[in-house]
Amino acid sequence: MTPEDGELLQAVPVGEENAARTTEIWRTLGRKVSLHKVRRQLTWLEKIGEVKRVGRWQLRWYR
Repeated sequence: MTPEDGELLQAVPVGEENAARTTEIWRTLGRKVSLHKVRRQLTWLEKIGEVKRVGRWQLRWYR
């Protein structure tokens, strides 16, 4: 993880109960980053327990 990777999702409202889709997050970020990078970041957040997969691309935020 590089520092900029950790900041990829700051535009995403964290803590909301509803699940967010990866592509919606990507659009929220204005497509400034690759979709692959967003997915990689979400996988990392899942590892540290910030998010939990609900469906294939749906996530639930915990924070």
